[in-house]
Formats: sequence, structure tokens, C-alpha cells
Amino acid sequence: MIDLRQVLQYVADCTALEMRHLLPSSDDYISGRMNKWTGRYARTDKPTRSDDLGFLTGRLWLLSLATGNQELRDRAVWMANSTASLVGEAATLVDASWDLYYALALGAEITGSQDFAQKALEACRRNTARSVSKPDPAAAFVFQVGEERLIPFEGSASMQLVGWASAAAPDVLAHHLAHLDHLVELGFIRPDGSSHHLAELDEAYKVIRLKTYQGYSADSTWARGQAWGMMGFTAAYEATGIQRYLDTAVRLTDFWLSRTGDDPVPFYDFDDPRKDEVPRDSCAAAIVANVLMRLHRLRPGDPRYLAAADATITELHNNYLGRGGSLLHGSGGQFTPIMFGSARTRRPPKTPADWALARRFPQEEVMHYGDYFFVEALYRRTHEDWGIFDLPSRQLNRSPAGGQETR
Repeated sequence: MIDLRQVLQYVADCTALEMRHLLPSSDDYISGRMNKWTGRYARTDKPTRSDDLGFLTGRLWLLSLATGNQELRDRAVWMANSTASLVGEAATLVDASWDLYYALALGAEITGSQDFAQKALEACRRNTARSVSKPDPAAAFVFQVGEERLIPFEGSASMQLVGWASAAAPDVLAHHLAHLDHLVELGFIRPDGSSHHLAELDEAYKVIRLKTYQGYSADSTWARGQAWGMMGFTAAYEATGIQRYLDTAVRLTDFWLSRTGDDPVPFYDFDDPRKDEVPRDSCAAAIVANVLMRLHRLRPGDPRYLAAADATITELHNNYLGRGGSLLHGSGGQFTPIMFGSARTRRPPKTPADWALARRFPQEEVMHYGDYFFVEALYRRTHEDWGIFDLPSRQLNRSPAGGQETR
């Protein structure tokens, strides 16, 4: 039997060593993108924003809390302060989006920092206000890629931040719940519980077609998109107690369990027939391990969820955890080259600026999501008290007195 607390300590020790080299002085920052080939970050002399850093900061928070490592806590405070300083300048969805739950909201719950809490709430409100301003309610969560108007299923995962902020921002919650309902109405979830990745809309915001930019085909199921949907609808239920969101999360999860069976780490897409040529996605499995434990508490009468969570964590530890504490063998998916400015290539990135661009499908990659969610899975499995993950926030309902950490 694996001692999961020892695994947490191992990952914490590896991460502390990495941070010691990355941030040797208080004048240093970490560049915004992780090298997906190696899992490494680079140093820079000014604050930057990216979801890579948001999830890295979340990993530092959990590792410091689980192991009592003050060095990691100090690094997390430094990085969260850097992120908080840029919230007011956010100009894109990435710059003011759901990764701030992990960098700032989770930090607020752990440290009691009112500044972190208010900055996360501010970003959540700004991001929602930007989408509410669209001319048609159906366009609220549409993003533009070239001439295409797209709605992604993984946008449902923003419910983690929205659910956290919901007590202080019920209008934001209502807007995002309407989006989840809209995803269901658009047919993103098939009768068997599998999911489509993207909906392309016309100028009147009506669906032209359902498609994918990271999965195998329009009719297949991209594994990480399915995982994000499972997480998003679970968070919606935790924040609201509305039964239809739990029912939807269960439908999505039942499909996942029906397709993973004895091997809990799926290929990047459940339906790509080239099994010997395409990567698995440890990142998707790590996300799902957390969902399974949450569903175990929400539906304690169903023994499948905890058993599947344990099997997933064990498999990730045995065959996917690298010597540096990163989760190996993930996949960005079969990217369409234009997506997020990425380009498929077999050549290594040459400079830090290239790291966000070089995607090497079908080779495997290190995913920052996987690094974070593996740690969260370990934390949830080794701790009975999940209060820091409560939806809605405890911190936004507290008085500002005491507990604040600053640079």
C-alpha cells in the first residue's frame, strides 16, 4: 500500500528544490509559460500572468499546507502577490479567469488574506462583466478564433472560481449557471454521457456544428474536455445544491468509468483508433481523481467513486510520477495549429517565447494542470477536512481583521 503522505512529502521536497533555483532572490519572478516538453519554468525580472503560474501557485499552497514547509508557503505568498498586482491590468480571459481560484482564492482560504480574496473576486466579476456585455445572451461565453465563433465545453470548469465567489456575487453565479444550462441545451452532452468539445456558432449565435480542436474528431470524446465537464458540474452542485447539476456530473462520470475500466488513465481521446501511436493523458486522470473523491462524499452510498479514485491515484504514482515531482505522460491533444497560437512540431522549443507555441502531438507532454491536480488528489485523499475547498467561500464571509499576508 502506498503511503500517500510520503508521496506528498516527496513532491514537496522536489518542488522546494525547483523553487529555490527559480526564485533565488526577492527580485525574481517566474516566466508565464511552462516548457511542456520538460515541465520546467524560467526566471524573469518582472511579474507575468498565465494559467500555468496560477496552477503552480495553487500547488505551492497545498504542498505547504500538507507538509508544513514554510519555504513553499513563502514562495506561494510571493507568487500570489505578483498575480494580485496584475489583476487590475487584466485584458484577456486568460488574464482574469478561473486559474485565479488556485492562485488567489485558495491562497485566501489558506492564509486568511483579504487582499487575495478581494482580487480574486474582482477578477471574477470583471471576467463575467465582459461576457455579459455581449449583444446576445447566447454569445456570452463565445470566443473568436479567426472567423469562427466557438463555445468550449471546458469553460464549465470556471465554476470552481464562480462557486467560490457565489455568496458575494450571486449575479455572477446566476450568469454562469445559465451558461451550464445552455451547454446542455446545445447538445454538448450525448445520451451516453460522453461530451462534444466545441460548438461553432453562426452570426446569429445558432449552432452550425459540434466539433473539436484538441480531440480526434467531431464525434469523439476528448478525455480532458470530459474531465473539465465533470469538474464544472460537480462544482455547480457544491455551490448551489441544485440536483440537476449533480445528476449531470454523475452522467459524465459514469461514462468515464465505463470507458476506463482496469486502466484509469485514458488516451488523450476515448475514440482515436490509433492506440499504439497516440498519447495518454495523465492530466485528465488527475482531474478526474479529484472529481471522484468529491462525488464519493456527495453520494456516499455508491462505492465506485472512492475505489476508482484510489486506483487512479495509485496508477499515476506508479507509472506517471517523475523523479522531479512532475506528472509525466500528459497531452495537450491533437491541436489544430491555429488554436491558442499553438503550432504542432517535432522540433524542441528554442527560446522561452516558443514554449507556448511548440506542441508535439502525438508525443506526450508535461501539463501544468496535471501537476496541480495530482497534488490536490493527494491532499483530498490524505485529509478529512476539506474546508479550504468549500464552495462558496468561507473567506469572503469573514471580517477583514487578522490573518493577512503581504509581501
